[in-house]
Amino acid sequence: MLLLAAERRSRLINVSITLSTIAALLVALVVALLFASTFVPINLAGSVALIFVLAMTALVGALLSFLLEVRVAIAALRIGQ
Repeated sequence: MLLLAAERRSRLINVSITLSTIAALLVALVVALLFASTFVPINLAGSVALIFVLAMTALVGALLSFLLEVRVAIAALRIGQ
């Protein structure tokens, strides 16, 4: 039972870390695009908005995955008592 919990926890942690990294990279891209838009006369508002929404979606997914991992860990501790 504990081995199954550990396997599920590792998958959830992996998903959480991956989504967090994607969110951070997308936020960095938003900052770079906003900085570049001051020098290049191209309207990047739509692209920036879309990338920002994707970043926030990835962040929410990462936090939900982390929350699930914590719940699995707590449940495994309760079973082990």
